[in-house]
Amino acid sequence: MQQISRIYLGNCGYETAWYDGVVLDMRDLDFNAPTDTVLNLENGGGKTSLLSLIFSCFETSQDRFLKHIQSRNNHFSQYFANDGTLGLIMVEWLMPPKRAGEGQYRLITGQAVAVRTTAEPADIERRFFSFEEDDTLSLDQVPGPRLVDEPIQSLAEFSRWIHDQQRANPGNAFITPKQSDWHRHLEACLIDIEMLRMQVDFSAQEGGFDTGFLNFKSEVEFLRKFFGLTLDTQRASSVR
Repeated sequence: MQQISRIYLGNCGYETAWYDGVVLDMRDLDFNAPTDTVLNLENGGGKTSLLSLIFSCFETSQDRFLKHIQSRNNHFSQYFANDGTLGLIMVEWLMPPKRAGEGQYRLITGQAVAVRTTAEPADIERRFFSFEEDDTLSLDQVPGPRLVDEPIQSLAEFSRWIHDQQRANPGNAFITPKQSDWHRHLEACLIDIEMLRMQVDFSAQEGGFDTGFLNFKSEVEFLRKFFGLTLDTQRASSVR
């Protein structure tokens, strides 16, 4: 089972909910393994802004940015500096073994963003990237604010850095500006994009779980949705 172990946000956010290089650790302190985590914030503390930024790494369309769904006056571009400063969002996953006899591994997925104006339509550049953790590369070694002493400040520099990682370790690091390529890559990595998209729908309104999930009309519809969410597509079809 894929589990999120850490989330990183650098140079992104909104007003009082600005993240200048924050690592949210979702691991058990005793076993160093991902665990159920509750982030407790007061009303207006930035919970939806945080979720919006995280989900935008997977539900990448700006029209599907969670804060924009809630209010059309909110835009993805408003959650980054408007001077081209690099914004980084990364999600670290503990992934199941690829093959029998192998151990779990850590996959880092994320996006690098540069915004040069927040006037709509904004001038936005995005790069989606991933890599598997190894002895030479991990989330903590990405040159983001508060991760390293001299963080990278521009998207061009970040692109050069990750291409250097590709050359140093062929077949590991991946980067693309195209959302369609990114979605295919996530599916190949066994990240459940449909589940994450459904989570956006759940979060679009308070108490939205029933709208996004509890809308079946019969036992057959319930089983179809349940198996579709909990099993891979081929296995779900055979079970049904």
